[in-house]
Amino acid sequence: MNGYKYTWDNARDDDDWVEAKLDRFLANDDWKRRFALSKAAVLDYSSSDHLPILLQVRIFLPRHSPRLFRFENTWGAESGCREIVEEIWSDPSLGSVLEKLQFCSVRLGEWGDNLRKLYKQEIDDCKRVMGLLRGKRDAHSRESFRMAKSKFLDLLRRKESYWRQRAKEFWLKEGDQNTKFFHRKATIRQRKNRIDRLKDDNGNWCDWSTGLEAMITNYFKNIFTSNAGSSNDIIDLVPALVTDDQNVDLMKPWLPDVAFPMVTTTFDFNFGVYMVSDLITDGAWNIDLVNRVFNERDRKLILSIPLRRSSSIDLQFWKHDKRGSYSVSSAYKLQTQESDTAVGNKKFWKKLWSIPAAPKIRNFLWRAVSGSLPTRSRLCSRHVPTTEVCPLCNVDCESVKHVLVECSFARHVWLASHLGWFSPSTHSFQDWLMRALAIFNPNDSATLAYLCWSIWEERNSVVWKSAQPAANSCRLRGLRLKREWDDALVSIRAAIPPTADLPTPQEWKKPGPNWVKLNVDIATNVNSGWTGIGMVVRNEMGSFVACKISRMVGLFSPTIAEIMGVREALSWIKDNNWQNVIVESDNLQVVNVLNSMNVENFSMMGGIVSDCRSLINEISCEILFSHVFRSANGVAHALAQATRSFPNAMEWTLSPPEFVTHLLL
Repeated sequence: MNGYKYTWDNARDDDDWVEAKLDRFLANDDWKRRFALSKAAVLDYSSSDHLPILLQVRIFLPRHSPRLFRFENTWGAESGCREIVEEIWSDPSLGSVLEKLQFCSVRLGEWGDNLRKLYKQEIDDCKRVMGLLRGKRDAHSRESFRMAKSKFLDLLRRKESYWRQRAKEFWLKEGDQNTKFFHRKATIRQRKNRIDRLKDDNGNWCDWSTGLEAMITNYFKNIFTSNAGSSNDIIDLVPALVTDDQNVDLMKPWLPDVAFPMVTTTFDFNFGVYMVSDLITDGAWNIDLVNRVFNERDRKLILSIPLRRSSSIDLQFWKHDKRGSYSVSSAYKLQTQESDTAVGNKKFWKKLWSIPAAPKIRNFLWRAVSGSLPTRSRLCSRHVPTTEVCPLCNVDCESVKHVLVECSFARHVWLASHLGWFSPSTHSFQDWLMRALAIFNPNDSATLAYLCWSIWEERNSVVWKSAQPAANSCRLRGLRLKREWDDALVSIRAAIPPTADLPTPQEWKKPGPNWVKLNVDIATNVNSGWTGIGMVVRNEMGSFVACKISRMVGLFSPTIAEIMGVREALSWIKDNNWQNVIVESDNLQVVNVLNSMNVENFSMMGGIVSDCRSLINEISCEILFSHVFRSANGVAHALAQATRSFPNAMEWTLSPPEFVTHLLL
């Protein structure tokens, strides 16, 4: 009730003057739901000793908007749900995934509406049958009564699951199930977070019928529209410390894509190494020379550069495209990726998005790190007329790091929690969060995220509701939200039915008549700095023909290593004169590249592909490339792993080695 807090006084003077609140306006829940926007106010004038109460009755008229599609938990128990999904996803006329999802949501929504009506009808039927049969003693009536009651209870459980999806988990645990109060709690969201009217710049009230939507749109458009400026004036003032000639020398990296792609070794020119080509002999690195000339860091990087075996001229390639060719789209993709990762590294983002917290909490941390929270310093930088002073401490400038970490209010919240307060010498909230996620386990990281959210909620209450900040209630609210989310996850996981059996692993298949099949795989030893290759050949009967293992010095990416393994396999085929060979690899990207070798490839992989193309032209038999899953490539995988025990190349032709015999059966 608004207005003066008392409604009666005795009209006496000084010490005998008494005021009291005797008059009230009473309404039950049904009336308040019907007239949700009504207000009562005590008027400050009256000819009586009682002040009148003015009741302004306003009917709640919700703005009807299309209802969002939500999958109901109860649908999973209905066979019709699976039939609809399978029918739509198997329809070839619906091409894209987006079209199928959209069409599936429409069909399920219509089916769900009919199902809810059917539930109501079935519940009424069960009630009617139980009412007719109650009190009858014959066996048939008792059996029919038990069946009707069992069906009635099952329908009530499904109805409870329907409402469970619309309310927080603890209302089912701590309150009565399927009560009127519970239903009101589940549906009260329709009347929350509403904006009915706002004042415009001229002081006039606007509602939804008089342009409120346009007013809100224009307001945010003006806030987040910036005028493009020029930075040339500032750049011109920065003195140049590096000459053009020095810059040319500094911009000549030749090592792989690392943070500093320059050689760090101090050279002794007595070795006679002046060019990169001096380190290459017969299409391979001169390992002894590289080991003598370069330090350990440079050795590993140099030996990890794959070389073509056939002589060819040097080429420049665009490393940001898989085929090494520059395109506008690849440059645009590079630019957008750089802007997306400018505020952090991939490991940090992976840790942030894996925090076991609600999606809105993780999204809040992302906004905080990205500088998207509307702190007062941020608003001032956007030319919003407001003060920069923090509303919680009223002392310092409000930045993201200040309001969530350094503010005196935030310190009280952190110190009251088991995490404690720490603020290392970091420049930004991202640096602070990166240090915190590196220290805390996943559960504590989730607690940190919820406390940050709760601090920001408390800040908003102070700004928009003029509330008094309370550190202890802020901490308890964050911990309560985390507990509710964890409890809800436990309940949801317990309700999920056990998954179907996993598909059986794929098995190796025999080649066709007059064909042999060669399987190849690689294994990497990071500590020793080499890559192992394993190959096995079997005929149309599935019988063993030959196998081979070898090592390559250097560490390569999985794709580069796999295609180098295929190159070794083609060279082995050439030496043995096999006819009609199927080469199988468990790297799908490599198989796709080899099946499209006619496409120009200027990347680092392209040189190896050119070697493969040359070897195929030198082989008289037909060669096919095929992809196979790892489960069907077990023999080649075991051979590649065996290179840890065999430092030199080994080949078996009469019988296989004992460590793969059981895999060939």
